[in-house]
Order: sequence, then C-alpha cells, then structure tokens
Amino acid sequence: MFVQDPADSRFASLPEQTVSRDHPDRVLPLAQLAAAVADAVRRLSEEVKVSENGDGEMRLETEYGTLEADALERDAAVEAQGVSVETALWTALRALQERAQLSERLAERVGAAGAKQSQARFEEFAREAHEQAEAIRGLLVGNGSGSAG
Repeated sequence: MFVQDPADSRFASLPEQTVSRDHPDRVLPLAQLAAAVADAVRRLSEEVKVSENGDGEMRLETEYGTLEADALERDAAVEAQGVSVETALWTALRALQERAQLSERLAERVGAAGAKQSQARFEEFAREAHEQAEAIRGLLVGNGSGSAG
C-alpha cells in the first residue's frame, strides 16, 4: 500500500491516520506516487510464472492468469471467457461495495472533524460507487447468474 506523505498533503490528518493504522509499504510525496505504483505493477508482471500446478486441472487457469499468449488463442478461451467475465464482474462488485463503505466511513470521520467540503466529496465517492455497483449487479442478475457472489 502506498500513502501520500502527510507533510506533502493538503489535509495531513488523513494520510497520518492511514500511516499510523495501516502501516503502508511506502510513504511518498504526491509527485512520486504514480511512478511508484507503475513500478510496483511492472515488477508484479515480471514475477516468476506460477508452476506449482504442473499439468493438472488448474493448468489452463494458471496460463490465463499469467497471460501466456498461446493460452489466450486456444478454442477453450471462448468457453472460459464467460466464466472469467462473470468472475471479474463479481470482483468489481465487491470492490465497489468496499469503496462505498470506505468512502462513507471517511465522510463520517472528516465530517465529525468539521471538514464539510471533504465530507461532501467522500459522500459523492460513496454515491458513485453504489451506483456503479448497482449497474454491475443488474448485469449479473440479468444474466441469471447468482452463483459466484
């Protein structure tokens, strides 16, 4: 987890609380955050391939997960695509619900501290996340899938 340096923040109390409670991996000035995140993503994509499944039943999933080009071109990709999309939608739904809950908690905290402008911003984030989550839920329910969530 990366957090903006409180000394570099307009509202230092938010990153200070995150640093003290969540013990982030890196605390950086705002100007360095994007590059640090990009570097972390690049390093993740260069990690060693997952091979502990060998040629077992998880082989295809492992190849998809590591984005091997030949696996993406197989006929099985068409069949697996529906399952992958559904899984991605359920994951997105859960992430949006978590974002909404976090934004609501932050809105409460900054509101209690008297930061009404920040409170309104976090409430707007929560509202948007709820709307996006409902749109995804509608897609999932419309497809008749209810097994993955």
